[in-house]
This record gives sequence, structure tokens and C-alpha cells, in this order.
Amino acid sequence: MENFFYCETIQQFKSDVQNNQFMPKMRRSARQMMGNFSREENSWNTNSAALIRLVGEAKLPDDTVIGFEYLIPVGGRIDCVLFGHGSDGTKNMVHVELKQWSNEHVCKHYDHQTFREEVNMDGKVLAHPSAQALEYHRHLLHYMPVFEKEDIHLHGMAYCYNYDTKCDNVDLLDSFYQQTMKECPLYGKNQESELAEQLSTYLGRGNGAPIKKAIVQSEVRPTQRLRDVAAKMFDGERAQEVFHLVDEQLPIFNAILGAVQNTPKDEKTVVIVKGGPGTGKTVVAMRLLAELYKSKYNCHRVHYATRPASLRNDLTREVTSIVQQDKNEPATKLIYSTFDCRPYNFNWEENGCDVLLVDEAQRLSEKANDFNERNRPEDCGSNLSQLLAMLYVSRVCVLFIDDKQCIRSTEVGSSTEIRRIVKSYFELVNAANERYDKKDRTKYEKELHNHQEKLHEAERNGNNKKIEAETTQVTMYYRKSHYHIVKPEIQKVNILEFELSSQFRCNGSNNYLDWIDDVLYKSIDKTRTLNRDSYDFQVLDNPNELYAKIRSLDEYARYVDKLKEETQSITNQEISDRTIAKHFPQRARLVAGWCWKWSKKKEQLLKNGDLKPEVTIPEWNFAMPWETHDETFFGRTNDYKYKYAKDSDSWCNTKEGVNQIGSVHSIQGWETDYIGVIIGPDLKYDKKHDCLCANPNGNQQDKKLCSTHPNYDQLTRNIYRILLTRGQKGCYVYACDPEVNDYLKRCLNKTAEE
Repeated sequence: MENFFYCETIQQFKSDVQNNQFMPKMRRSARQMMGNFSREENSWNTNSAALIRLVGEAKLPDDTVIGFEYLIPVGGRIDCVLFGHGSDGTKNMVHVELKQWSNEHVCKHYDHQTFREEVNMDGKVLAHPSAQALEYHRHLLHYMPVFEKEDIHLHGMAYCYNYDTKCDNVDLLDSFYQQTMKECPLYGKNQESELAEQLSTYLGRGNGAPIKKAIVQSEVRPTQRLRDVAAKMFDGERAQEVFHLVDEQLPIFNAILGAVQNTPKDEKTVVIVKGGPGTGKTVVAMRLLAELYKSKYNCHRVHYATRPASLRNDLTREVTSIVQQDKNEPATKLIYSTFDCRPYNFNWEENGCDVLLVDEAQRLSEKANDFNERNRPEDCGSNLSQLLAMLYVSRVCVLFIDDKQCIRSTEVGSSTEIRRIVKSYFELVNAANERYDKKDRTKYEKELHNHQEKLHEAERNGNNKKIEAETTQVTMYYRKSHYHIVKPEIQKVNILEFELSSQFRCNGSNNYLDWIDDVLYKSIDKTRTLNRDSYDFQVLDNPNELYAKIRSLDEYARYVDKLKEETQSITNQEISDRTIAKHFPQRARLVAGWCWKWSKKKEQLLKNGDLKPEVTIPEWNFAMPWETHDETFFGRTNDYKYKYAKDSDSWCNTKEGVNQIGSVHSIQGWETDYIGVIIGPDLKYDKKHDCLCANPNGNQQDKKLCSTHPNYDQLTRNIYRILLTRGQKGCYVYACDPEVNDYLKRCLNKTAEE
């Protein structure tokens, strides 16, 4: 698949425009690759008209190749590309960022960071065109070795065909962008002749087909995992080597930096950044953390917070060395649990944190206090909800959210609810204080007294289990009875909202993500077709076949299976010794819905030291263990300790994780090359409506999630949406319910028929 909405020779392009065939061809390709595209049709029309004039003036040979809307590897879309040989015989690819911007409609926003283009009428902030082109340029060079191997020269530029560079309003030419424009020049409408001359130099000998073919057939370097390169983001210019910010990522990144600069100390700004799977929310958050950490923006305290422990703990480990080396402080002071973002940790000071970056914000809890966590001071509790506590402590609070990744009944769950809370910040804080003063304090003191009496009675009777239970209750109500009351003095809360739509997972296939949304949330007659050329999705007939597929795609598993075949008596320790220094870049993982018991601590262990195979499907004689609890409860005995990942936090990123099944909690926030998904009995087929729906009787993880809960159906679908969108290159599925398996196959058959 070539990944262009349109790509033809210059001769054919001129003919298609003249015969009104250009737009129909664009629409057909766009519908196949992307689904929704109607908002862009006006720009395609004007862009093609501008390019017709330009290539005419450049007098490019007929066999020069031109392409529009190039879906570049690993995500992102470039407006226009051209292929051909230069006047000196060199092989060239030119990429052009096209803008309709005019002088009277474009203005700087947030001091050099972003621009607003009023013609769009949708409040979008946009990056400087040359800055956008430069990020694409670096992205292509990083992921496509063809430029080095085939000696193809890459040239980037921006063309604002309605913008006069000699007009009074020339914000785009500000000296701030001189270095950027040196690398990727910007041309205005009055510079069409200069641009045409430059294109003639790069493409004047035409013959673009072989160059285009080399680009299309180029191998693509593996995507870098965030955990592997997180530290680079804190290391000066090396930050530009990884995770280039393309499409909406760059202007949103810049707009947030602008908000940090422009929010006074006596105000607050809340930024809501919405985005689906793989749109780069965590990447943008970590780039912001690194940029702000380097203190260029007068930020004395900046923190990244997220609820998923696996993501948080892994990122902490990765950035610890660079942070300690730089400021001699642990990374735990930089990366927080969402339960730590409460007034206590900021000396009860309003706006005590300059910038708080909250990842996976859909998983914010109703309550700020997590009494299950140990070693917390007894007076650290807050009477505020988790979101209100975060808003109180931060001057700028950036919330990265996917409305369809909320998975528990106790989570805030939606950008709509977050927006409501932000807009009512003052009223809700005051109401929480008033409610606590009048009612809660008395209630908590009474409960504390009752449990103290029960504890004394248990101690007198020597009932150890009762003592343990009541001690927990005493601690909880002691903390609640010692909540601090906070009263906001800030008088203004600003709200900004942005959306990341381009995604960089699943081979950059928006079509696959749209299709999965249709499959999970709609009936089959409303499900679009899946372009199987862009992403490998298969429905398998039994779980053993699924696991065999996953092992065949995981490089470590293939190596181990070959070792065992050659040396049948090899131990897990010997395997560990042989593989400890080896690198296995391609990774595949098996996950399942939480429909089987996940035993606590030592209950996961069998007598021989192996893990209990808790995920069982008896009719197929299938049994595998879940990821394990913390390594302190992992049976450090016998040879089995070398077989598995040490805990659920490291399961996805530890090579031995292929021997276990992961859950939504251990995979959320991460990605892998290939994912296998066991759909448990918590998802069933609704014959009446010809769609999938939740089965509350099949759920094991959230006992509050039952048929009487208003969101039980949505939350169950959300869980599988997360699981089914973790694979970069492919996803393979087995459903315990045969009707669900059949439904998924029908969706695929519909694709084949159409």
C-alpha cells in the first residue's frame, strides 16, 4: 500500500485537475484509508490549484511524480510530496507544508509559540509552517534508512500561497524562526517564482517513479518505546532525536508552553487534551516535562502524574539517572501517583506546583485519598475530590484524557465531567468545605470512636484477624477526622481545550481504530470496512492457536523455543543466563479481559514454586498464569523464578512477560509490536440489535460494575478497546463466547465482500 490519498505523474495530475477527476480520486482514497475527511476538502481544492500554478511555472517534466496527503511511516500526514531527479542528476524527494494563511487572518499567539488562523473559525492553534515541516523532515530521516542507502536527498519547505512576505503583518518571518526557516524555508505568494526555480533545481530532470518506488518500499526502523528513550528527552539536543512532534502534537505542545508563560501567579489555567489510543498523549506529556524541567519557563515545580502503576514506575526508573545527575534529587519528586497530588505534598499551598501534567486523566478517582497505600502521614488527607485537589495545588494543570479509556466505576471518566468540575471549581471547593465542617467531621469522629472500641475488644479477646481489620479502619477514620480545610484565594480559572486526532500506533492506521470503535460500540450494519493492507487483524478459533501465534511473533519466545527444541533438559535459569545480554527488539504479548480470578500475593504460587495457571478455558485445555504481584511475594524458589516477569508493572517490558497473560491494568499506557487478546465472558453478542454488549456476570475485577450500574456496558467496552489497540503491527483475537467470535468474523467478511 502506497499511503497517498493521491499520487500520479505531473502529466496525469494536470489532466485530472482539468477533467475534474482530482477530487473524486482524493475522496475515494481518503474514505478507504481514513474514514472521516470531509472537513479537509476545501483545503485539497485550494492546494491543488496552487500546485497547478507552481508546477506550471517550474516547468517540471511530465514524469516528475507528485503526491498529496502522504501518510508517513509511524504516523503523521504531509500535505504534498514530489519525486524527481535534480538538475545535477541527484535523486530528490521534496515535501511541502501547504497553508491557506493570509496576512490579515494569521496572528501570533502566546509569543512565538503558536499561531491562530482565524479563517478556520474553530479556535485551533497551529505551529509555524516551517516548524511543522522540520518535524516531518526529522521524522522521515529517523525512520526511513532509504535516504542513506539509496542516496536520496530530502528537502523540506513551507508554501503559504496567500501570504505576502512584504506586507506589514509578517509575523511568520520573525527572527525567532530564522534557524527553522533556514532548514525548511518558507515561501509566500510573492515568492512563487523563487519557489518554482528551487523546485526546478531539485526536480528538473524528472523521472520520479523509481525514487517514489524506493520510498514506498523502504524498510521502516522500529519505533522506539517511550521507556527506552525517556531519559533522552531530558538531555538537551538529544530530545530532538526521539518522538518528533508532528501533526497536532507540535502546536498543542507549543500552546501549553505558551499557557505556562502567560498564566499569572494569581490565576490558574486548566488545559484539557483529548486523544484516542496512540495519538501521543504520553509523548507530549513527557516532552513537556523535560522542556519545563530545564527551567526555561520559570517553573520551580513541575510534575508528571498518572494512575497506572506500571507506566509510572517504569518511567521513574528510566529518568532517575538523568534527574539525579542533574539536580541531585530522586525522580519520584518529578513523577507522582495521582493520589500524591494533594495539598499535603505541596505544603497546603495553593498554586504550589507551577505545572502538573496528568496522564490518563480519565482514570482520576472520585476521592483524592487512597487509604490502601501505606506509610502516609496520618494528617495528609484532603476533603476534596482528586481533581479538585489537583486544581488547587497547580497553577497550570494539563489533563491528557481519552473518554473511552475509563475502566472503573469509581473513575471520573469523561472530559465533559472534568470540564464541569473545572468551571465550578470555586463553588465545589467551598461546598466541600461547608459539607465537611457541618457533617463529615462529626461523622468521622464518631466512626473513629466506634472502631477504637471494637479494636480494644478484639485485643482483649486476642482475635488477630479482627485486630488487623479494625486497625485499618481506625487509621482510615483518624485521617478523615484530621482533614485540612483549604480555601481558594485565586480568583480566576482559565480553560483551554485541544484534541489529538492523528495516531501513531497500529501502523498509523486510523482506519483500524475507527473500525474497532464501530465493532465495539455500534451494530454491524454501521460498521465501516477494515483496510487489512494497513493493519493485520485476525480472529482465531481457539486460545492455544492464539498463544502459538503470539509466541511465533515474539523474538525472545522464538529463541527460547528453539533452545528447548535443541536442548530439551535446559532450565529456566540457563535460559536466563543465555539471554540476559541479548536484545530481542520484536515483542508480542497476550492479554485478557479480567474474567478470571487474580489471586493475592502468595496464593498465586503452587507448591513447586510455579505460578498458578488462573486463566483457564477447560474446553480447549488452555491454562496460563496472570502477571505476578510485587516481587517480594513472587516465590523466589526453584527454577520458576527465572521464567516470569517479576511483577505486573514490568510484565509488558520484560522479555519473560511472554510466558504470562496481562490485564488492562498492566498494558494501559504501553504498546507492543503484536497483541493477542482473549475476550472473556464479560462481552457477549446481542442478537436483537446485532452488536456486542457487556455481560455483567462475566466480570471479576470490579464488583461495583454490575447490570444496575449506569455505565457497566460502556466501561466493559472501554476495557476491550484498550486491549485491542495495544499492537503496533497487528492484533489477534479469540473470544470465549462463540457468538462473539462469529460476530468478529462477520465484520471481517463484510470487509472482504466490499
